[in-house]
Amino acid sequence: MSRNHHHIVSEGYQRLFATSDGIRLIDKQTKVVKTVGTKGAFARKNFSSYLKDGSWSDELEDEWAIRENFALPHMRRLNDGARDDEAIGALKILAAIHYVRSYAFEKVLLRLIDEHFAIMPDQIASDAAAREAFVADYGRPPRPGEIEQLVIERWARETDGRAFLLERMAHGFGRTLEVLEPLHVQFVWPAKSGVDFVFADGPLVHSANDGRVTALEGLPLGDADQIYFPVGPRLLSLFMSMPEVFRDGAIPVDQVQLLNKKTWRAALRMLGAQPDTNVKRSLLQWDLKVLD
Repeated sequence: MSRNHHHIVSEGYQRLFATSDGIRLIDKQTKVVKTVGTKGAFARKNFSSYLKDGSWSDELEDEWAIRENFALPHMRRLNDGARDDEAIGALKILAAIHYVRSYAFEKVLLRLIDEHFAIMPDQIASDAAAREAFVADYGRPPRPGEIEQLVIERWARETDGRAFLLERMAHGFGRTLEVLEPLHVQFVWPAKSGVDFVFADGPLVHSANDGRVTALEGLPLGDADQIYFPVGPRLLSLFMSMPEVFRDGAIPVDQVQLLNKKTWRAALRMLGAQPDTNVKRSLLQWDLKVLD
């Protein structure tokens, strides 16, 4: 694969769920489930690149890779039972990367840009300071619609291509870490076999007690009542504000399924699972078409 083949869900994270056959890829739109290799799953050309001097720049993708290379060995230790501060810190870094480097986060950003752009030209044109600045620059009052047009042209230049989106993703990474860093991490695992955790094309999932799931349903991460991040098919991390109330431990089948149902809702389209996972039972999606 070329350098511009970027994973939305990192290959290293996928391998936490993989066997020698790869992972199970679940398409929630077609309901088709098939086993695929990790190289091509959850990837899109130039997702974390932007055009710089006529060529694609991988600067942000390189930064993600540095942080992932630090974090992923700790994820394997967590699956083996480690619970030290360094591993917990690495978990939060990996969760934050996957929150902002996702189709869902990209979609939220594009929606916010559109909403902001819809009102911004009129707002600026009606601002007295903006009109005074125009007179100072041009030596005359603005004609009707002139300030609005200047705002539109400048906004188009500043948001051209992916550079603006990637800058917002990089900024979002820091903001996401600010939310996660003070939180206690509780680890849970299925009490019985037969159900496993699955992951979405945005593996960090957050929900509210009012029923909303993810920012696509209008829920900011900082307002969530529950935040979780699967670490493997038999281990999931919950980010909690009250560590004295909750302890690590096994959870019953119905709670695993409830978490997986939220993961299903959070996925923009694709989910992943270990090839041995009973995806129909784990997700309570009995109409899935498993091809292998």
